[in-house]
Amino acid sequence: MPISTSVITGTVAHKHELSSATGGYLDEGLTGITGGIAGEVLTATATDIPEWASAGGTPLTFLDYFEQTVSSVSMDLSWSSLSFDDISSVYVYLNVEPAYDPTDIELQFSQGGSLITTSTYYSVWSGIGSRTPGNALAKDSWLIHEARDRKRVGGWVTISGATSLVTTADRRIMGGNSFVTDSAPAGSLTCLNNTTQTSPQTIDGVKLSCYNTGGSASAFEPGSYIVAFSRSTT
Repeated sequence: MPISTSVITGTVAHKHELSSATGGYLDEGLTGITGGIAGEVLTATATDIPEWASAGGTPLTFLDYFEQTVSSVSMDLSWSSLSFDDISSVYVYLNVEPAYDPTDIELQFSQGGSLITTSTYYSVWSGIGSRTPGNALAKDSWLIHEARDRKRVGGWVTISGATSLVTTADRRIMGGNSFVTDSAPAGSLTCLNNTTQTSPQTIDGVKLSCYNTGGSASAFEPGSYIVAFSRSTT
C-alpha cells in the first residue's frame, strides 16, 4: 500500500478490508487488473496467485420461449438450425395445463424448417405413481406423458443427435429422454428415439401438442409454456 508522509514512503502489507487503514474495498468497475479476455475469470492456482482462465462449465444458450395466452392444441418453438457437431443436447422445459381429461402430451422436432411428422418416433416409458409402463412405437411424435384429471404437468425433455463422425447409417439418428410429472400424482420417465437418418443430425425447432386419448384434439390452457436451451460441446 503506497504511503506518502513527511517521514516515509513505500509499501506495507494490507488486506483491503473495509477500513481505509487496511486498504479499503476494491471498487467495482474502477480497480483494474491486466491480462485476460472478455468472458474469462480469475482462477486459483497452486501458487495462490490467481490467473485468467476460461469460465468453468459448459453454458446453456437460450433458444426460444412460448407462453399460451388462449387455449390451443399446440405450442411451437423455432431457432436457427443447430448441428450436433456443435452442440451436445437441446433441453425443452414445459409447464402446462391440459383442458381435457385424459390427454396425451406429445413432442415433435424440426429439421430444415419442417417438422418431422413421419412414423419414426419411438417412446418407451416407466410409470411413476398411477402411471403404468408402456410404449408408443413407430408413431408420428414422441409420447412423453398422459395427463389425467386436468392436472398441472411439468418436466423436461433432453434431445441428442448423431454427429458427422457416426458412419453407420442406422445409428445416424436422434434420441433422448424425458421426465414429466403431474399433480395426480403421476409421472413418466421416457426413453426417446427417432429413426430418421441424417449426418450430422440437426434441429431447428420443436412442437408440443396434446390430444385426448383416442385421438381427438385437446388444448393447453392459458399460462402453459415451454422454453428451450442448447448446450455447447465446448
